Amino acid sequence: MYDDESLLELDPVRLWPVTGGPTAERALRTRGRNTMNRLLRAGIVCFARKGFHGTRVDDIVKEAEASHGTFYLYFANKDELLEALARAVTAELTVLAGSLPKLEPTSTGRESLRAWLAEFADMYRLYRPILRVWTEAENDNNSFGQIGNTVFQALSSAFAEGARVAASPGVDPEVAGTALLALVERFTYFTATNQIRVDVPTSLDTLTSVILGSLFPPGD
Repeated sequence: MYDDESLLELDPVRLWPVTGGPTAERALRTRGRNTMNRLLRAGIVCFARKGFHGTRVDDIVKEAEASHGTFYLYFANKDELLEALARAVTAELTVLAGSLPKLEPTSTGRESLRAWLAEFADMYRLYRPILRVWTEAENDNNSFGQIGNTVFQALSSAFAEGARVAASPGVDPEVAGTALLALVERFTYFTATNQIRVDVPTSLDTLTSVILGSLFPPGD
């Protein structure tokens, strides 16, 4: 059994297609796609077990039951494999950012936000092995940092737009967007890794109340 049970839920097909370069062309061939998926899953497993720096290409090919030659047909090195995983996760999180509902202090608004937060938490839990090793490898001066900034901007902008619509006195939308993203991401991280133990319904209800309460204070 893998160290992280969420690895068992990761369907390689969900991480497909990976865009860019020769891998995109190879996606047209079923055999190539199956091989790519095996390498992607093997990378996730090895990164989760040993971390980014501790994982070698040799570990990945053994896990995938593939040859070194096969690996290098698809990736130049382990960095490129992780970048492919990061871009796949980024694509899903960007779509999720675009689906953030209108923030409003109504029962419908509350239910919609709570549902969105539940989807974010589910996606975060599913992809946390990738997110964890991505953070380990991330540096603002390399491609991992740039990919991370793309996700950050998409989610922050979505919350900022919600704050802008709320137009609460004394609230700068851009600052609020960053603060709300930090709240949601860190809270989700701590609960997903069991550093904070709280049942899911209570965590979602509380997070929803905190977000709406900050933008629509009682009495406004």
